[in-house]
Amino acid sequence: MHIDHMGGLGMLAEQMPVYMSEDSLRLYRRLAAMGDIQVLAHENCIGIPYGQSFSRGDITVEVLQIDHDVIGASGARITTPDGTIVYTGDYRFHGFHPEVTRAFGETCRGADILITEGVSVSFGDVDMLSLTEPEPNIPTEADLQQEMAAAAREKTGLIVINPYNRNVERLHKLIAAFGAAGRTLVMDPVQADYVAEFYPEDPICVYEKTLNGRNVPEHFRVVTLSEILDAPNRYVLQLDYQDQYALLDLKENVSVYYHMDGAPLGSYEESYQKMTSLLEYLGIPYEYKGLGGHARPYFLKWMADTVAPKTLIPLHSFRPEQVNSERAGQRILPSEGQTVVLERGECRLETA
Repeated sequence: MHIDHMGGLGMLAEQMPVYMSEDSLRLYRRLAAMGDIQVLAHENCIGIPYGQSFSRGDITVEVLQIDHDVIGASGARITTPDGTIVYTGDYRFHGFHPEVTRAFGETCRGADILITEGVSVSFGDVDMLSLTEPEPNIPTEADLQQEMAAAAREKTGLIVINPYNRNVERLHKLIAAFGAAGRTLVMDPVQADYVAEFYPEDPICVYEKTLNGRNVPEHFRVVTLSEILDAPNRYVLQLDYQDQYALLDLKENVSVYYHMDGAPLGSYEESYQKMTSLLEYLGIPYEYKGLGGHARPYFLKWMADTVAPKTLIPLHSFRPEQVNSERAGQRILPSEGQTVVLERGECRLETA
C-alpha cells in the first residue's frame, strides 16, 4: 500500500479484479474512507490471507507475507506449467519482523525465476558479490522505539513526530513506549483511524486542531491545545505535513521535531524545503529519524543467494545491474519492449 505500487488503482476499469493481501485490503479501505488515495477507490479488490493462494486458469499465486514499512506487505510465489516465479515485493530486514522476510526467502528456495527489488543500490557503487556480512550498526525499528522512549523521558517540552502514516505497527508500538515514559501520543484523525483499524485495543487520542471538521468515534479522546500548553512534557504530537500550521500555536513549547519517514520524504521534494524553513523560522530543532523500508545491499544478496533461482531479475532500482548473486544460474536485465519468456523451466528474453 505504498503509492508507487498502488497509486494507479483508481484508474483501472472496474471489471478488473485486483488481488492483494487481506491486510492490504483492510488498509486500502481505510485509505479510501479517509480520502488518502489518488483518483477514486477501486472497488473490485480481493483480499487473500497470508499463505493462501488464488488461481487464474493454470496459474496459481500464493500470497506470502514479507516485512516492509507498511502493514500488509507481501510477495508472491507464482506456479505455472512451465515453472515457478517468485516476486519479493519491497522488503527489509531491519523492521519489526526480520524473521518473516527470512522465512519468505527460505520458503521460496529453488524458484525458476526470482524477481527482486533493489532500491538500496540505486545511488552508490556497490560490489554486491564481495559482501560477506551486513554493514554494522544498521538502525532498526526496535532501536527507534528505544530512542523515542529515551527522548520522551529526557526532553522537557513537547515532542513532535512526523512518521509515515501507513507504517501502522510503528505507531502502535510508540503509543506503548511513550505511555511507559509518562507521555500520551496524540495523533491526527487519519493516523488515528489507521491505528484503530488494526489495534482497536490501543488508547486513541486525537488533536483538536487537526480535526478540520472530521467526526471521530466516541471512544477517541480529543486533546485540546490548552491541555498541551498546560503540560507539554506529558505529550507527543504526531503531525502530518499538511497540518504543519499547528506548530504556530506550539512553537514556544516544542523541544524537538522528529522526521520519521513522513511526507515530504526528502530534499528532492519542493515541500521539504518549506517544511525545514518553517521549523528554522519557528526555532524548532529538527532531527531526521527515518529508517526507510528497503533491504540493505547485503540482504538483497542474501535473498538472491537463499532462493538461488535459475534466473535472477532485479527491478525497482535505478541501478538494477548492481543486484547480483553467484548462486543464480543467470541474470536478466530487461529493457523496455522486451518480453521475458519462461518455458519448461528455462528463461529467455525476446525482443519484438
